[in-house]
Amino acid sequence: MRAAYSRNVDPAFPDRWADIIVRPQSTEEVSEIIKIANKYKIHMVPRGGGADLVGGSVTEGGILLDLTRMNQILEINETDYYCEVECGITWGILVSELQKKGLTTGVLGPGSGYSATIGGGLSNSTAGFGSTKYGLVPDICLGVEVVLPNPQGTILRTGAAANKYAKPFCRYGVAPDFTGLFMGDVGTMGIKTKAFLKIFPLGNRNMHVANKDILPGGNSARYFASN
Repeated sequence: MRAAYSRNVDPAFPDRWADIIVRPQSTEEVSEIIKIANKYKIHMVPRGGGADLVGGSVTEGGILLDLTRMNQILEINETDYYCEVECGITWGILVSELQKKGLTTGVLGPGSGYSATIGGGLSNSTAGFGSTKYGLVPDICLGVEVVLPNPQGTILRTGAAANKYAKPFCRYGVAPDFTGLFMGDVGTMGIKTKAFLKIFPLGNRNMHVANKDILPGGNSARYFASN
């Protein structure tokens, strides 16, 4: 089992073997693992789909925290246009389920593909299909549930989700943008366990082609997707 977690998708990086592989299934379990790691001073690396291209999803020694068992869609709100998901779910599964309801996240995951997890896309602040219109992956994030790496393994929520009386429809307005602290952090600021994402009506996608005579410096056609 350890061998399966010793590499990512890029064979150029040497294998690195964790001492322990842990596969939590809840935020509370992640918190307990962090408490133990702090107590015994064991370093820890979170891992999503393992689609990372720069060696960030493996570790030499220590704990490798595989979050892919936390893979549930908890809510799809078709009135306020947001969804709540666990961060171990893949973009492929989420996009597929939303399409059944005529909805989309706009940005359809990071460049590493549909096998990447929601948490991985947020942690690497990546761009993907749809980014021209909707921005980077973190731009559709309304808030997160995260476990801090402190000795207490503190669990907190950001954005409107931090208010137990509010729906998680807004990233700003109730406090400073604490969500931004955990975007593009590659898991160093905390372990993201749940995410609240914007969703949009799917509409009709039309492909517009601009040829090399229209786009300066272009020797091949470029494609732009719009709703």
